[in-house]
Amino acid sequence: MKPMPYEEAPHYSGRMQVSQSNEEISDSIGIGVSILAAAPFFAAAIWCMDNEFTGWRAAAAVAGAIFLMLLSGVAMVFGLGAWIALQAARRRRRGRPEPFDRTTRVVIGPHGVSMEGLGHVDWPDVLSFEGIPDSESHLIVHTRPFGPVMLGGPCDMLVPIVRHYLEHPGVSGAVVPPVRAVVFSWPWFRSWIWAGYALAAAMVVAMLLANPDAGALKTMSALFLVPVMTAWLVWSIPFGRLSTFSARRVSAFVLNDTVLRDTCGRWTIDLRRQPAQYRQASGIGYRVAFVTLRPLDGARIDLVLEASPEHNALLDALDERGLLIGRGPHPVID
Repeated sequence: MKPMPYEEAPHYSGRMQVSQSNEEISDSIGIGVSILAAAPFFAAAIWCMDNEFTGWRAAAAVAGAIFLMLLSGVAMVFGLGAWIALQAARRRRRGRPEPFDRTTRVVIGPHGVSMEGLGHVDWPDVLSFEGIPDSESHLIVHTRPFGPVMLGGPCDMLVPIVRHYLEHPGVSGAVVPPVRAVVFSWPWFRSWIWAGYALAAAMVVAMLLANPDAGALKTMSALFLVPVMTAWLVWSIPFGRLSTFSARRVSAFVLNDTVLRDTCGRWTIDLRRQPAQYRQASGIGYRVAFVTLRPLDGARIDLVLEASPEHNALLDALDERGLLIGRGPHPVID
């Protein structure tokens, strides 16, 4: 796509709060802490199910268990917030330089994102962006040189501009537009899915063995509620990495002949030696299409594919060069 004249291209210029984070928070540990915060409420809910109450007390116990399950979800949110605050306190205690955090002039346009006092980021180095729940004035932009940067500006103006240049890389004038994709590990993802099933089944067996004489109401409520909540608590870890926390796991890749490289220099894949493998998987709560890559150094990686022109173009390019295996007769991701 031919670049537009600057006057016609979407752009924004103004002063806003710019906050940089020099340290990526481990989303796995953060989710683990949030689950630990929810564990007491979850255990109390199980206790409500596993008692000798009868009649209206049994119904009240079931209602109390449902309420405690809801509280466990709230505790997960507060647990994650506490982990983020702890990481910030540790950084200050270690005497690390404070990240960039000030009100400054920001210019967003065809040439990239310029933040006075911090620096300039070309569009190939802008990896992804994400909003903040219940906030219309903060946008987090994930960049290669500066990491995640939070812009305190009007999201209704910033989001369409950033999305425009990320979805149409040709308009920025890049010689070789990168392909952005979420990096994950399918074996790791599948292990967590099976762990959720295994733990849910273990909960069923434990409840039946611990209280075999429980009434029908308590037994059916426990069997339908507790195992399901247990499985979903476990599945929140892999699902979160592909949804809520996916923006920070995006990398940009450039295909040069038969070699695929990420722009950060972490992975180099010689597709003549190890062709990419196209796969699709689905289950309760997820449906994902991805390609498996095997870099020259390091473990395998998997790239999540979406219904986007750039991902379909990448698959077409790999297929035409004989560098892709496992692709069916339907070339377009839908």
